[in-house]
Amino acid sequence: MESFLFSQQSLPYTIALLLVFLFWLLESFTLVLGASLAGLLSAKGVSLESEAPQKRQFLGGLYAWLNIESLPALTWFTLAFMSFGLVGLLINYIAIYGFSSTLSQLLLLPTSIIFMFCCCHYLGNFFVKRIPANIPQLISVEELNGSVAKVGSKAILGYPSAATVIDQHQQEHQIYVEPATTEIEFSEGALVALVSRKGRVWQATPLDN
Repeated sequence: MESFLFSQQSLPYTIALLLVFLFWLLESFTLVLGASLAGLLSAKGVSLESEAPQKRQFLGGLYAWLNIESLPALTWFTLAFMSFGLVGLLINYIAIYGFSSTLSQLLLLPTSIIFMFCCCHYLGNFFVKRIPANIPQLISVEELNGSVAKVGSKAILGYPSAATVIDQHQQEHQIYVEPATTEIEFSEGALVALVSRKGRVWQATPLDN
């Protein structure tokens, strides 16, 4: 099986599946660090403003058909790469072990891409209809910089406290905060402004200063 997966015929499709695994591995890692790969990808939206009107209209229709702007970025990438990789490997497997022959990449590659497009459209529509309309807006953790947080308990430098912050989408986040200097102490219920982040802990300054 290993020789099949990493053969010249199967390698592009195996790489596509490995990229899906890598996406979710990075997402898990960034969540541990207090960020989100999905949020970062969603924040980098595709802009068509600089394109010519006819090209913008064509690309806009293509993006809509493929559900690029309707699905969360990580979900779309997963759907696209998994469908491309799985159909390529399946066709290769049937050709090699069922008919003892191989298909040319000139035939297999376009077939896999067309199948990927169909999956992004039809399966994408299936997922879009089941995603709640009020699904939380994913943001990068760095976008919280400058926001006002409410401290949950006493905090000094080196001993952070849990705090609550509301982002620009009116979504609540639970974070950890500590004063930026040793001269400052936060009391329970204090309102502070987030100024910098070290790992999972935000440093902040009191609003009354």
